[in-house]
Amino acid sequence: MASSTVTEPAWLAERREKGRELVSALELPTNKAKGWEFTDLTDLDLDAYAATPADVTISGGSDGAVVLPLAEALADHSELLSERLGSLVTDEDPFIARNDAGWQDGVLVYVPKGTVVEDPVRVEIKLDESGQAVYWRTLVVLEEGAQAE
Repeated sequence: MASSTVTEPAWLAERREKGRELVSALELPTNKAKGWEFTDLTDLDLDAYAATPADVTISGGSDGAVVLPLAEALADHSELLSERLGSLVTDEDPFIARNDAGWQDGVLVYVPKGTVVEDPVRVEIKLDESGQAVYWRTLVVLEEGAQAE
């Protein structure tokens, strides 16, 4: 399931622009940065990877849950995406900035207040070629008393 073409809301266009600006301003972490002491990214060339659409299968998640590709969720759940997408990560990270600038695919799992989802939500991304990048985002929102696996 590839993302469909949707007119992006203003908040997303602004976020992408900020991501593009940060991609050129932020450098990859060195092994002197906290949390990266044992990782050498010197030879990592992120621009060498070609962006490719995700080959995705989404299943499960009935019982009142909303499980949609993000491109489709933009139409009916734009406010939720605007408030929550990326809210737990810093935009001052070069990997997150790159993803903000270019994500094309992803999934929204939204479980309303008090809803119990019996069937597990399963998202499978098929990656079988080297040298490609899938710019993916996952947003899981469980409101008060909601349950899902």
